Amino acid sequence: MTRNEFQKAGFHAKRDYLRAQGVRVSSQMKSADFNAIYDAMNPTTTARTENSQCAQPDTQRALQIATRATGEQNETATQITTMNNTNTHSAIAQPQIAQTDAAQQAQTMMMNALEIMMKAQPATPATDEARVIELIHEHAPKPPTLEIKVAELPSVETARQHFKFPLLLICAANGVHTMLTGEAGSGKTSAAKAVAQCLDLDFYAQSFCETTSKADMQGFMNARGEYVPTNFRTAFGNGALFCADEFDAGNPNSNVVINAALANDECGFPDGMQTKSADFVVVACANTFGTGANSKYVGRNKLDAATLDRFACIRWDIDPTLEAAMLGINEPAPAFDLAEGGLVEDHEWLEIIRAARSKASELGSQMLISPRATKNGAKLARAGVGATHLKEMFIFKGCDERTRQALQI
Repeated sequence: MTRNEFQKAGFHAKRDYLRAQGVRVSSQMKSADFNAIYDAMNPTTTARTENSQCAQPDTQRALQIATRATGEQNETATQITTMNNTNTHSAIAQPQIAQTDAAQQAQTMMMNALEIMMKAQPATPATDEARVIELIHEHAPKPPTLEIKVAELPSVETARQHFKFPLLLICAANGVHTMLTGEAGSGKTSAAKAVAQCLDLDFYAQSFCETTSKADMQGFMNARGEYVPTNFRTAFGNGALFCADEFDAGNPNSNVVINAALANDECGFPDGMQTKSADFVVVACANTFGTGANSKYVGRNKLDAATLDRFACIRWDIDPTLEAAMLGINEPAPAFDLAEGGLVEDHEWLEIIRAARSKASELGSQMLISPRATKNGAKLARAGVGATHLKEMFIFKGCDERTRQALQI
């Protein structure tokens, strides 16, 4: 729009407003007079005093403007007198006009202008934007939070998490590598990152696939003889939570590369042996329990039993209440008892492990229940994890119901 077009559009808007108020706008009206009448009649532009009372209009000036608007040839026909209106609480003077027909328009415009000014409301105080924002934060519904206390660590508060989040957190806090198995979109990777935040650890993640290689995990020496590290190497040596995302989609032979790093205090890298940081922990995310592809997850691989033995396995089903929380709907989380099944002593856990291993052997099952399950299970039992969860994480690991029943533990 050109400047001329913009100005014409503004004039037409003002003219239409005045006509809507019953004012006849003459083509002979001067621009300054036209704008002055519009400003007088438009409540959004009416001046106000500092104490929010209507300002006193310059009646004589308004009348002069209105008179000229009727055309110069009629000026002599208009006789004007002014008197105070004793029937109103306003201090605004009301004009009493004796006129000929030619002065009728002047009276109409002036009376309309003064009536609007008399009805004008006190000005609204300026809005304090900073205060409004402060009040919104103060009174808006707060998202659900979770306060967690792990062993001797200070309590931490985090945003609403999966109802099994405390179990994952206590595993990571005790240095137990964990594999979360659940449907796509169930929040596995997000939970891993939240654990890192709660434990004040750096977070690294890498997606696994069929072509993930040894070099992707351990790094390599380039043509100049310089070592090129990886996120896994950084996490191993400096301490961090490493998320092995889509772990069951990785090549099982390549995944075996990290076995030594998960089970031992040292691991060989292209630049030599490296010592593991005490703050190094791995959370693997998978859609299966390492049993291979199925009709839903066709790109998954069967993982080596020795690799799976390095992990505590948690079934990570979709939490419907966490899904609701994503939409701002607050629903109570499913009941979750960290100590379900009762706390067990070290010797009791050892007996459970031995009984399960023996029975699995009798059944000809391929289940691997190694001393790692004994060691890590006892560590978590001392941290307050109940027997029911320990069996699920270290013995059953997603096995079918018939096998569960046959183990008799």
